[in-house]
Amino acid sequence: MLERRARLTAFAAGLVSAAGFAPLSLWPLTLAALALLLHLVSTAQSWQRAALLGWLFGVGHFTFGNGWIATAFTYQAEMPAWLGWIAVVLLALYLAVYPALAALGAWALARRGGWPLVLAFAGLWTVTEWLRRLFGEDTKTRFRPSYFPFTEPSAEFDFSCFKCHGTGKYENDRCRPCKGSGWIELGGSGMVHPNVLRAVNVDPTVYSGFAFGFGLDRMAALMYEIDDIRYLFENDVRFLEQFR
Repeated sequence: MLERRARLTAFAAGLVSAAGFAPLSLWPLTLAALALLLHLVSTAQSWQRAALLGWLFGVGHFTFGNGWIATAFTYQAEMPAWLGWIAVVLLALYLAVYPALAALGAWALARRGGWPLVLAFAGLWTVTEWLRRLFGEDTKTRFRPSYFPFTEPSAEFDFSCFKCHGTGKYENDRCRPCKGSGWIELGGSGMVHPNVLRAVNVDPTVYSGFAFGFGLDRMAALMYEIDDIRYLFENDVRFLEQFR
């Protein structure tokens, strides 16, 4: 009974994960669905079951995500609707092999204590795909070590500038959004520094913390060339009604 419930849950999670992409673009649902899949995979008793869960997730994801194919068959190719959906299902059954392989890899890593690596990879992949949908398929990303005063070690997530496309120059001048670097920082992360824990009377030899965050407001300010980021938080209707 529990195994059947896990399979149905994996399929449903795949359906939900597709909502994170256009036209809905509800990307938090994709993150939640991936987290649920990783939980299911981690509890699988064998690699065969882990691969099956990943495959069912992929079937749900690609069936819902590729529904436009059925629409194209019906309205553009003037074919019966049922023929379009057969094509969608067959394509989903094939493409689901890739999530199955990913689930198998996640299961193997989890058995060797590599679960944090699996979570990091899933998160980075999701953010990368979200940025590509938002700024274009040629958008590049990088995840690299960095410095923040309250975390050690630290890392940050950057993406190629949407205005100069990573060149650092726009109209023969230094690109303003990226300040000529070709990259824009989206978010930072790191392990909370022991001195921060001591400052709030927490023993760093017993407890540790992980900090992360996205600068979505900063990215919006860069996209729309807003000079003062505080405008986003003042709830001035005259300012907000300019954006739809």
